[in-house]
Amino acid sequence: MSHYQKFEIPESWRWVSIDEIADVVTGSTPSKDHKEYYGGDVPFYKPSDLEQGLFTSTASDWLTPKGYEQARKLPKDSVLVTCIGATIGKTGRIVTEGSCNQQINAVILHNDILSEYFYDVCLSDYFQSEIKNNASATTLPILNKNNFSSIEIPLPPRNEQKRILEEVNKLFSIIGNIESCESTIISSIDVAKSKILELAMQGKLVPQDPDDEPAADMLRRVNPKARIITDNPHYPQLPDNWVYVSLVDIVDYEQPQPFIVNDTDYSEKYYTPVLTAGKSFILGYTNENFGVYNKLPVIIFDDFTTDSHLVNFPFKVKSSAMKILTVKEGINVEYVSYFMSITRLVGDTHKRYWISEYSKLPIPLPPITEQDRIVLAVEKLNNQIDSIQNMLN
Repeated sequence: MSHYQKFEIPESWRWVSIDEIADVVTGSTPSKDHKEYYGGDVPFYKPSDLEQGLFTSTASDWLTPKGYEQARKLPKDSVLVTCIGATIGKTGRIVTEGSCNQQINAVILHNDILSEYFYDVCLSDYFQSEIKNNASATTLPILNKNNFSSIEIPLPPRNEQKRILEEVNKLFSIIGNIESCESTIISSIDVAKSKILELAMQGKLVPQDPDDEPAADMLRRVNPKARIITDNPHYPQLPDNWVYVSLVDIVDYEQPQPFIVNDTDYSEKYYTPVLTAGKSFILGYTNENFGVYNKLPVIIFDDFTTDSHLVNFPFKVKSSAMKILTVKEGINVEYVSYFMSITRLVGDTHKRYWISEYSKLPIPLPPITEQDRIVLAVEKLNNQIDSIQNMLN
């Protein structure tokens, strides 16, 4: 039974068992054979209903007045605690009169105990630990009514219960504001990173240098057959020395078949990562030492979703639904990867996009020296943003 006074309490407080301060009622279920017992407006609570917490008011089942006569009647402000099964310890405080099933012990508190205070105590690590320690050590844990009633809790005077609740509510309000701010900041971080890349692709992230070799001259040297696009309505006016060019004129692709993994029995003990171009990226690690792609760095591209990743380590791939893209010498692969990371085509997921559409997209291309400056600036800004994000974790 519970008799562990695990921490000191003020002199005006005392340790009390639940049955000293409340009546404990184990719920029951009116017979399902009597349809007239169900379908009314009296809530009949089950453990899943206690997810509502402090303000539990609705139930998955409802009793009629006849059904309520067959059930255990519980007044409002009763605190319900699940005492059997995987959800043992789940707690709710009902704000309307109702009843509960036999998986729940209902605590009907005496007048000098605030139900909100007792509810908070039930959520504490101490109380939850006591429930588990006093439950039967079986596959299906059960805490019977006697053992539950014997659990001791620290009890302050009623006025101090009120002060504690006021402080707890203030703290939860502060925590709620912090979580809201954190969510806003994280969302803003994602927007900021995207905005940085948008500015980079418009020539607004770093200053231009008139002494840079014009991108058109660079492009003629890199790929004499490249078609320079001079007018495209999808982009703002480019800075001097920039050009538009289709991705296909600066990017080559390979099919992934020679690099597909044979054995998907992955293990952290192995060294070669198996990649997908989707959000999962690294699916696992293989010990296969053949068919490993190592002409790096490279961009992997999901031919169905148009997701992409820059990769600078040897790898194998999971499936054929991917293109392996190499950037022509004289073009900064990270710059191209940045463009692709903010440029998606969304449509028929059964369609392969690289050859039909994506490779034809125009990319704004600055001189190579400016590409390098943009990459360095993006990395610096992203590192600063990541530092802020790490402080939130």
